[in-house]
Amino acid sequence: FPVTIGSTDSTRDIVFKYGAEKIKYHRNDINMGRGASRNKLLNLAETDVACWVDADDYMLPSKIQKQVDFFKSNSDCKFLSTEMLDLSQDGRISSGCNKADMINSLTLESLRRSNCINHPTVMFNVGIARSLLFKNMRRNEDWEFYIRLYENGFRVMEIPDQQYVYRTS
Repeated sequence: FPVTIGSTDSTRDIVFKYGAEKIKYHRNDINMGRGASRNKLLNLAETDVACWVDADDYMLPSKIQKQVDFFKSNSDCKFLSTEMLDLSQDGRISSGCNKADMINSLTLESLRRSNCINHPTVMFNVGIARSLLFKNMRRNEDWEFYIRLYENGFRVMEIPDQQYVYRTS
């Protein structure tokens, strides 16, 4: 799992607690922006599928295996999201917005109006993501990426299962 960060906290130490032999750690010397950092990771990836996890969020232990199993049994799946839980600053966990129905019926036209894809939950085909890459935008680089994904004939599928915990601000 390649990891690249621009944070100045103890993320590096935390990453290595999970087993340095399984992790390739890369640190950005400067803040490159989310798009450029994601592209750097795409170029470093040595797997067919990958996923993101932001340093202040976490995924449930079953997330990766559930998504990999879905990929294996659905050869047409190239991008796969899950539902997520929200974690407030005071430690309360709540159900995030159920988006499975929206994602499963998502069209390019509806995506252009509103982004319903929980980006941090998505596992994706590395080759396709590399062919599109992320634009280095101040915000909404994920939304812009998914519009181009849909313009190129791909779509996101969803497992209607909460597998990611998103820290809200």
